[in-house]
Amino acid sequence: MIDEAWSKLSGKLGIMIPNGSLEGLQDNFMVPKVEDALTVLKNLHYTVDHEKHPYGRIVQVSSGKTFSFIDQDHYELLGDAVTEYIQALLVEKWNFMEVWSCT
Repeated sequence: MIDEAWSKLSGKLGIMIPNGSLEGLQDNFMVPKVEDALTVLKNLHYTVDHEKHPYGRIVQVSSGKTFSFIDQDHYELLGDAVTEYIQALLVEKWNFMEVWSCT
């Protein structure tokens, strides 16, 4: 399974692959961190609630409510932050490998 992705935050094209599928290319790997992705979410006043939702749910830090539309820019930033969080989970929790090409 290979999934191509474009990151607006980093401006790079990447793929997610099961770990070990591209032997010998380790120099090209970037390892996203869940902690970094959570920091970006917190800067946007959101977090992941695992207490009420075992698989995690993105909620507002102040109220615990789900998404509330503010404006298009905030919507796009939050969407990018959620994408980065999911990509980090794929690497850390499910042992996928992320490969980026800077072109």
